Amino acid sequence: MRLAQVGALRWLEPASQRIIENEGFVTTSGTVAVAGTGILDAATLRSLLQCLPSGRWELVTHPGYNDADLERVRTRLRATRDTERTALAVLKEFPAIKLISFAGLASGPLDD
Repeated sequence: MRLAQVGALRWLEPASQRIIENEGFVTTSGTVAVAGTGILDAATLRSLLQCLPSGRWELVTHPGYNDADLERVRTRLRATRDTERTALAVLKEFPAIKLISFAGLASGPLDD
């Protein structure tokens, strides 16, 4: 199912890019780890980051803690929250990668 969703997003990409450019939106170059949602461990994240092209990329993860708030949410990702949170420590191995929020995309040019 996830591969079908990713395929649909890829099919929509050209039209989306035209809209983004025509409207002057600021966005990322794409996403990393969409297909890895729920299975993103440290080795997988390290491998993805080693192949990361230049640009601004959204890293898709669902780290978190299994607390009372999460218990009230229906999600298949509950079991992998700890794994994905722990995997983020790999980011320290890549000092050239700068973490920002989406709000930071519009705050001016970044070194790509």
